[in-house]
Amino acid sequence: MAALKKQLILLFFITIGCFSYSQKDSSGRLNNLDNSYTPNGGAFGQNNNQKSNKFLNNSPNIVYSLKFLPFDLLRGNLVLENEINIYNGSNLTFGLGYNTFGNFIEENFADLRGWSTSKNYLTVYDALSSGKYIKGGVFASIGYKAYSEGINWLGFYAADGTAFSGLFSFLKVSYFSYSYLLPSTVKGVFVYGDRTFRSQCTMINSGIGYSFATHGKIKTVHDFYLGLGVKINSYSSFAKSYDLSNIQNGVVDPYYISNGNRSSASLGSLNIGYSFGIGF
Repeated sequence: MAALKKQLILLFFITIGCFSYSQKDSSGRLNNLDNSYTPNGGAFGQNNNQKSNKFLNNSPNIVYSLKFLPFDLLRGNLVLENEINIYNGSNLTFGLGYNTFGNFIEENFADLRGWSTSKNYLTVYDALSSGKYIKGGVFASIGYKAYSEGINWLGFYAADGTAFSGLFSFLKVSYFSYSYLLPSTVKGVFVYGDRTFRSQCTMINSGIGYSFATHGKIKTVHDFYLGLGVKINSYSSFAKSYDLSNIQNGVVDPYYISNGNRSSASLGSLNIGYSFGIGF
């Protein structure tokens, strides 16, 4: 399964590369061949009397946008992101939010992603799938986006170097935290002491995406993106110990207890999503 995912991702990038080529020279002007084969009255699909398309690739003079990230709700994070144009096709992003209802992805899939690293400690998957969400924490992120220039696909512009328009690459770092209350027993093993499981997550992702903006009185911005990276998780450590009080009767009962320390793990991360907002 992992090998298939790698092949699909590689195929995606190869496909983008095969269908993308430069439409402009280094000065940003159309080259001679383009001038020779561009009909009078405009590019393919346009004429002097044609009404403007609401979904033109070029951004309608947007320099700032405020966006909502619905896919972050899968990790329990309610997030608003600010994107600011700083120079030509270069943008900075700043996200701020709060973890509001736990982490759906790790509650259901953490065990499949390799969090079960030791039989002598309570795993993240067992803690989240057995525990109850009790408290969230602040979400914060910072990132950089670079919009591509001079790329077209099958005769239609996919990128003209304008911010909030066309293909882009990005680098993003985000942080969030949450807490769960463990039950008195997890999979038949007693939990003693402080039963609060606290997790702090740092994610670093880079990848590509596509953005377009609408024209009108209210300008909307839409992003689709795919990223790969690493996730670093620091969480409460619950060590497994054994009750030797009944050892003479041949009974040795295991239990978990918080030792006040923290464990950590680093794993690969896949980030696929969509965001939308208003441009100014």
